[in-house]
Amino acid sequence: MSKALSWSSIVVVVLLCGCSNSKVASDSSISAAVKHYLKEDGALCLGLSKWPVVVEPDDLKMIQRFPSSIAGQMQVLEQAGLVSSINVALKNADIGGSNIAKSYQLTDLGQKFYRDVGQDVSGAVRPADVCFASRSLNQLLKWEPAQNGLGQEVTATYSYDVADIADWAKTPAFKVAFKNVAAQAFNPTHEQRSVVLMDSGWQVKTTS
Repeated sequence: MSKALSWSSIVVVVLLCGCSNSKVASDSSISAAVKHYLKEDGALCLGLSKWPVVVEPDDLKMIQRFPSSIAGQMQVLEQAGLVSSINVALKNADIGGSNIAKSYQLTDLGQKFYRDVGQDVSGAVRPADVCFASRSLNQLLKWEPAQNGLGQEVTATYSYDVADIADWAKTPAFKVAFKNVAAQAFNPTHEQRSVVLMDSGWQVKTTS
């Protein structure tokens, strides 16, 4: 049986069975996979997995010029009370002669937003991170078979809603320092994910 025929057969089965089989690609089964992914692993996070964060002296000098740099991000988090800093002396001085860096660590408040290392919905290792909002499925816009997916993988395009945004993530300073993740929260649009057929049914593919 050809690949094309295999996929056509799946579509026919969908129409005949009323999309009740969780292992058959359908609006229902793909939506369920996306909903599960967003509930379990769809939080919006800062991409900060390793602590403490040490910021070099030359980076500290450039905060005003580069507010979305790691130095600018740490400054915003410290102002929000999520991190605290101490001065640390480096062995080698930077170009300007300073050897004093800052080491940032999460405070008790920051720990409340910290997600430890775990497993994502596909069972792969999920890095630790600081998260500030949750997401849920708004609408499954479309899904289509992936190239060479052999009927076992589809590409889903969906829109999402954002909720539970932390107060500290609503400030203008945060939106500048973390402009990429802030855009996801305050200008939610749509995204694409691969959804693959596993033994337990369809699951969003969270790793490449």
